[in-house]
Amino acid sequence: MTVRNICYSELPQRLADKYNVLISSPYAKALKSFETLKHPNISIISCPVFGKLDGRAKRFRNILYFGLWQLKHPATMEKYISETKSSQFLKYLIFNILAGFYTLIANFFKKGDWLRDFIFFFNINKFINQKVDCVLAFSTNMPQDQSYLYSAMRLRIYTIAMPHSWDNLPSRGLMPFVPDQLLVWNRHMKEQALEFHDFNNDSVHIVGCLQYETYKKQFVPYKKEDFILSLGISKDAKIILYTSTSKRTFPDEPAFIERLVGLCNSDLFGENVHLIIRLIPSEFLESYLNNYRDNERITIQVVGKEFQATTVSPKFDSREMFLFTNTIKHSDVVINLASTITIDASFFDRPIVNIGYNMNTVLSQWNHASKWYDSSHFREIKRVGGYYYCKSEEELINGIQKSLGFPHEHKKQRLKITEDNIGPENPSSNIFEILRTYL
Repeated sequence: MTVRNICYSELPQRLADKYNVLISSPYAKALKSFETLKHPNISIISCPVFGKLDGRAKRFRNILYFGLWQLKHPATMEKYISETKSSQFLKYLIFNILAGFYTLIANFFKKGDWLRDFIFFFNINKFINQKVDCVLAFSTNMPQDQSYLYSAMRLRIYTIAMPHSWDNLPSRGLMPFVPDQLLVWNRHMKEQALEFHDFNNDSVHIVGCLQYETYKKQFVPYKKEDFILSLGISKDAKIILYTSTSKRTFPDEPAFIERLVGLCNSDLFGENVHLIIRLIPSEFLESYLNNYRDNERITIQVVGKEFQATTVSPKFDSREMFLFTNTIKHSDVVINLASTITIDASFFDRPIVNIGYNMNTVLSQWNHASKWYDSSHFREIKRVGGYYYCKSEEELINGIQKSLGFPHEHKKQRLKITEDNIGPENPSSNIFEILRTYL
């Protein structure tokens, strides 16, 4: 997702107008097709094949993960740690011990040590065969980016990093490096960087989120009537969108969707309601397709791999983003479970219903629906409100009916969610100015 957002943004051209830009990616061939990357000062090369180095970094993640929990106890991690302790106690015990040793060593050797050298280090200048002045990475938790950033730090190359999603800082473990500058979307992420990773205030910069710049500048939306025509449904239809999640997050989602379909078919929300179920590839995908793809009152969208929240993808297809932005923009109510979809729907000013109950999972379970709203990143949205939070089916029905009947009910709060979470406008320019300041 991050690679896609960078490539659709103005940032590569802005940088190339002033600097020689070398982009290293596992998907160098695909990146060369982007118009924004066609510039005489932009070169694209394949990522080094790290082999054992990459494998070591992946295995080291658990130590970094438990290290952050030991030192800071972020609320986002609490559910996962509790689940690991109860279901994999030996893993919990071993990595807690190893994390204790690691945090002790890392505290004394902040600029590197033999252990991190063994796991992450490679000679960047030798690999690229030219002098590098700055490494700019758009993730802080992917093993290859961590290797680049740690190696640059050891070689005294200037480093700038940006987490690729809003939940990374309180949930992905300690950083094995200390970048010179950290770029974040918003004020909340800056607070997390200071609280969980001990950054200095002056080295963390709020620049905004490239994703929403792309939505605003690159994709001219359909008119609603054209979007409805593309679905082949009545021009007066009301659209209810449900965005799915993983089995781990919502284990009884199939039962919830079955009930939601039943409610829509009962005409409880009107006779002319159309349900879009937007599915991520998951354990439930095949059963969803078998159960609902032939229902004329339901449209099934399957999210392509190029649109998922990963930092790299071998495919870059603008149609996926165009479909997503139009689906959100033209839905009359958006239903999700504590995901970034809440921010997306707020950005497009669409009424939101958030699920806070389960069909079968009991409240005491670690992944009960209500517990996701207390995470370090989502609780800031919870304080604002801006959505109907449903703790029962009765409240779900009420939330959907109010969303359809009174779409402006939470307009001010949705604007607040947008401002608080996507940060300042023009992130491409903001990132460029940070680089120009420090290079």
